[in-house]
Amino acid sequence: MGGLAWKREGRRMKRVEGADQEVFNLHLLPHLVLIQICDTLGVEDVLALAGTTKLLHSFLHSCFIVVLRLPVPPALQEAVRTKQTLRLLSSCNLHSLPNVATLQPFASFNLSKLKELSLTGKNHVWNKQYLLSDQYKEALHFLLSTLDRTSINRLEFLTDESLACVHLLEGLATFTNLTEVVVHGIGYFNPCASYHMDKEIAQKIINKVLANTNIKVLRLKSFQTINRCVVFESPSLERLEAELGRSFQIGLLNLPRSKEIRIDTSMWYGCFYHAQNGELKRIVNHGCPSLETFNGIDLSLLASQSMDGHWLNQLRHYSLGQIGCAEGQCVLCSEDMEM
Repeated sequence: MGGLAWKREGRRMKRVEGADQEVFNLHLLPHLVLIQICDTLGVEDVLALAGTTKLLHSFLHSCFIVVLRLPVPPALQEAVRTKQTLRLLSSCNLHSLPNVATLQPFASFNLSKLKELSLTGKNHVWNKQYLLSDQYKEALHFLLSTLDRTSINRLEFLTDESLACVHLLEGLATFTNLTEVVVHGIGYFNPCASYHMDKEIAQKIINKVLANTNIKVLRLKSFQTINRCVVFESPSLERLEAELGRSFQIGLLNLPRSKEIRIDTSMWYGCFYHAQNGELKRIVNHGCPSLETFNGIDLSLLASQSMDGHWLNQLRHYSLGQIGCAEGQCVLCSEDMEM
């Protein structure tokens, strides 16, 4: 027990060996201090901390339900009212939960310290053009309007083509420690088919999410849209993953801190050089000065191979080198090789 030592690195706690002025023995700290430390940690770090000693495991699990999945198991019915839940996951149809019309399943939980919320599952209405059910929208609205604004750091939820979904996100910018958001479009329930989001609604949802200037990671899943001018603007975003289908075009990127972008290859079949009549590379170059990788292309490596230290000058050579690869064949690149 005396050898258990930790030190702080940013927002994480790291176990260390040996003596250090910044090292301290967590298991010797007062319980109130331990709770305050957990307030600054992510869910995975709390789990790791609880796994270090029997003492910490017993104490932390007496205070928290680290991961709660819906529907609530009978053995946890009482605990969810008293212990603080850190991660709430639901992949079920909310209509199947008891008393969901009165939001009782959520109102009875102790969510004052909730760090992560994932509300997914097949909650669409088959006979209404794949709109989300009223129960789902009411539950999401209740949670987003009542959760502590400082504790949440990750959100995952469903959207549809209704303005109601846009209005649900009005307060998202007030979550001060929110760093990751995963948004599912209307095709979430069937990965084998294509369901296009209304282009105006899709853009409004993107704008509402990125209005939060703390978000570092945005993932758009099954977010197909027939939009010729998709815009992403954020002063904080560092990673963007977007499943936008094969019928979109990027209109503007203003992501000064982004290091990684991965989006569907759309109509250019993986050729970054010729995408959008050659405009995409210029949009990326202008709007993402810190970018290191784009769709798996190591832009940092290309920059190191350029005489002026910029990846854009090496992109054509890279694209020509990809001819014959399994991902797809760029007709324009093939024509350049034949000339």
